[in-house]
Amino acid sequence: SESATKFPMPAGTVRQLRVRVPTAPGPAASGNTWTFTVRKNGVSTGVTCTIFETATSCSDLVNTSAFAAGDLISLRIDAISNPYDSDGFWTAQFTP
Repeated sequence: SESATKFPMPAGTVRQLRVRVPTAPGPAASGNTWTFTVRKNGVSTGVTCTIFETATSCSDLVNTSAFAAGDLISLRIDAISNPYDSDGFWTAQFTP
């Protein structure tokens, strides 16, 4: 759950979200996707990316989100069309 995975941030800006999974969400034309969204204090920001069908990575190199000291960060994952299960790894750049 989100409450178990969020943690406090120092003041600064989060940008350049990158996500990688070892197993793609599903075959081409299946519509299977995972959408990853950086959240601040339980609210979605504009920092987001989607892994489609046979892809194994996505990135958002444009959008940013400002955090005040003590704001909580988490990553929301939305699955569409029953994608395959997979572990995943994400990174984002933080600038104070």
